[in-house]
Formats: sequence, C-alpha cells, structure tokens
Amino acid sequence: MQREISSAIKKYWFMFLPAQLLLSSYKYIEYTILQLVLYIITLIFMFLYLQRKYPEVFQNKQRPSFKNVIEIVMLMWLGRILTGILSLIINMFFPINTEGILSGFSWWDQFYLAILVAPFLEESYFRGIALHAMLPLGVTNAFIVNSLIFSLAHSGLPNIFNAFIVGFLFTYAAYKYGIIWSVFFHALGNAFSLFLSYVIINDRVIFTLGSQNVLFTRLLTFVLLLVTIYCLIYFWRKIRKNQHDLKGFWAEYKPNRAQLVEILKNKWMLWYVILHLIGTVLSVLVLSGLIS
Repeated sequence: MQREISSAIKKYWFMFLPAQLLLSSYKYIEYTILQLVLYIITLIFMFLYLQRKYPEVFQNKQRPSFKNVIEIVMLMWLGRILTGILSLIINMFFPINTEGILSGFSWWDQFYLAILVAPFLEESYFRGIALHAMLPLGVTNAFIVNSLIFSLAHSGLPNIFNAFIVGFLFTYAAYKYGIIWSVFFHALGNAFSLFLSYVIINDRVIFTLGSQNVLFTRLLTFVLLLVTIYCLIYFWRKIRKNQHDLKGFWAEYKPNRAQLVEILKNKWMLWYVILHLIGTVLSVLVLSGLIS
C-alpha cells in the first residue's frame, strides 16, 4: 500500500509539475498560432506516452446519460455555492484583496491555462495516474485521497474546499464513465468561472425596466438563484426517495479509517500535504496584506 502511494506522489513532483511548467510556459510566446501548434504537439506526445505507459487510464467505460451529466453539473454548482458562502465567512474575519491576481494575464492567457492546459493535464495525473495507483487501497479511500491531493494543489481555503468537492465528482466521472468525461466536466467548470469573471468585469445594461437599468449581472444572479433553489429541491427529494439505498451504499463503501490514517502517514504524502499547506498559508498572508 505504501509503495503505491509513494509512487503516485512522486509522479506529481517529477512528471506532473514539469509538464505543467512546460505547457504553461507557452503562454509567453507572442504568436498565438505558434503557441497552439506547440501545445498540440506536446499534447500528442503526452497522450501517446500515457497511452503506452498507463493504458488503464484510457479504458472505454459506460457512457453517461444526459440525466447523469446534468446531475453532476448541478452538484458542481452547489459546491460552488457552498464555496461562495465559505469565502464570505472567511472575508469577514480575514479580508483578502483578490484584485490584480490575474491582472497580468490576458483573457487568452486565462482561457489557455484554465481550459486548454489544466483540464487535460490535471485529469491525466489526478484522475488517471494517481487514481489508478490508489484503487487497490479501496474505491472509497482512493476517491477521498485523490480529491484531497487535488484540492491541496489549489491555493486559498475556499478554492481548496471547492476543489475537494468537484475533485470528488471528477473522480467519480473518471471511474464510472472514463477520463474523457472528467476532462469535460473540469473544462466546463473552468469555462464557467472564466465566464463569470468576464461578465463581472464587463457588466453592462441589457434593458431598461421603467426607470431602472437592469444589468446583466443582476439578471444572471436572479437566474442562478432559481437554479440553486431547483438543485436543492431536486437533491432533497432524491435523497428522501432513496434513503434505504443510500444506507446500503454507505454500509458497502464506508471508508476505512485505519487505512486512511496509514495513507496519510506515508512520507511522500506527508510532505505533499505539508508543502501545499505552507503554500496556502503564505498565499493567504500575502493576499490579506499581513506580509508583502
């Protein structure tokens, strides 16, 4: 068990991070066409390597129904709502200035990193290499640990919280439907985040109601509020309807605490957690203005 965990974490430092730095460095190329050509060539080589080295990652699995896809998207949205609430609570006690974090990135840079690079690269490692290395530890333990290491790779407590939730959903999608679907959901989530950022920065009046100008953000907020209410009602009814099945599911897939503790005691896992927590604390201190 310890060897599988060590192997998975080592690949993060010696495989994932170098690949991430390489693909991220392409954003400094001035010519977009050349940037995309290098990106595609690198992606092809990575795909061929992963397919040869880790064929189990790309196994064909059952295709999700439209209902399955919508339910995962709905859960992703509820996770985002919970993250927003947590972020508001944290900012009440530790005000964090997030303005200017992405000021050095153009919209194209953000699109490139969030939609072209992150989904493929992160899913290939976290839901590909790491997940399959951890499955011998048990499905539930693999899901929890995989979501944990994915979440810690993000900065800021709200982002870590959100990444754990969506990471669990991405893990489920990859395990049940195949990695292509976790890439799809990951790209979709990042695209929506980018869309919200663009809308907030470029807000405009879309129509006038009486003497009141209606901004696009206000209309979008109202629509998303209705979506949130619908999601809550939908899953509340679904949980009540399937209580018996959920109890049976929990009895079968209840996580093994002793095994989880052993996993977290792994030397490579321990250093992974410590280093990422230090990075998170430092980023919070910098953004809150406590250190400069």
